[in-house]
Amino acid sequence: MENLTNLKELLENHNYSENLNFDNNNDINNETLTLNNYINNDKNTFNDDNDYEDNDDNDDNDDNDDNHDIDDNKNFNENINNKKINNECSKKEYIDDSNNTEEKLDNNNNFEEEQNNNKSFNEFNELNQFNKNNYEKKYEQEKPKQQITVLEEKGYVFLKGVFKTEVVDRLCFEVNQFLQMEGIYSHLQKRQDVALQRYYVNNTYGSLTNFQQIQHYFVPVIDNRGTYNRITDVGVVDIYNADKLFSQIRSYFDINLMLIILQKLSNIEWKLNRVNLQIHSTVQNPMSFHFDGGNEKNIKFTVFLTDILDEYSGPPVFMEGTHKNKKQIKPSQSKIITGNRGDVLISYQNGFHRKLPHKVQGTNMFLTFHFSTKYEKDRFFPLNF
Repeated sequence: MENLTNLKELLENHNYSENLNFDNNNDINNETLTLNNYINNDKNTFNDDNDYEDNDDNDDNDDNDDNHDIDDNKNFNENINNKKINNECSKKEYIDDSNNTEEKLDNNNNFEEEQNNNKSFNEFNELNQFNKNNYEKKYEQEKPKQQITVLEEKGYVFLKGVFKTEVVDRLCFEVNQFLQMEGIYSHLQKRQDVALQRYYVNNTYGSLTNFQQIQHYFVPVIDNRGTYNRITDVGVVDIYNADKLFSQIRSYFDINLMLIILQKLSNIEWKLNRVNLQIHSTVQNPMSFHFDGGNEKNIKFTVFLTDILDEYSGPPVFMEGTHKNKKQIKPSQSKIITGNRGDVLISYQNGFHRKLPHKVQGTNMFLTFHFSTKYEKDRFFPLNF
């Protein structure tokens, strides 16, 4: 709308029709004033003639005393009367002619004014069309192109230094403080579930038996992956809906910024489903390669809360391109992702992914934001398995 606004300002500052009318009106008034003055001056001339005629009448009275002939006086008076009639006719004709001249000038000026208004209207239309064409041309040039992005092609993007380390360290401190004060590690050693007002510790998978129940439970669930006779993911603690347990997460990490980044990377609008906080403590037998959700589009926005600098420290791995094609997978498609706290891994969850085992002792922490498509039309990838 910028061009249209500029057009409006231009018309306000340069109103062609008003300026033309104003100039023409000035010309007409000046011409009319000059003509009236000229007529008034001529009227004064006629008044002088009348004075002269009065003097002639006085002379006639004097001639009567000189014994002039009556016929001569009569002839003289007739001449005077004829002169008077002729002068009156000339005066009337001149005034009529002057009025006709004024009327013609008015008609000419009205015609010129109409022509100028038509010219102004045409100039306005041309200017309006010019700006409209420029606006449409600019809009077409600036219209975002729907092109295949790196995220759409490879299935993942890794962004360096998205969040400040000070913010990440503050959250880690607050999480560790909560774990200690609430005795969470002690709860995780129990052989039964722990149901408290603020959270639920799921040790047995007796009441909460599947992912859907855990995700939609009315309080945050601290899911213990190392119990219930499991042999994989021992040492993993996954806190579902962590933002309800740690409300500061939403102030530390801007959800709107994430939505903007995702829209830019995928040309799709997204909505947030849940926030999880994962703690991996020397996980030696993590889950093997797997994918989530079939061909449904789900994105995980993973914030590194700790430094993972090499392949021995349990980094995440993504199989490039498997979010769209899971046939004929090659070892070269496996991408190990290492980074620093504050870095972000964005990945389609229906691509093959996993964590590598810890070869050295250590604890990794991830804050994961799970997004699904906002509109149904964007929900699925084409089937190509």
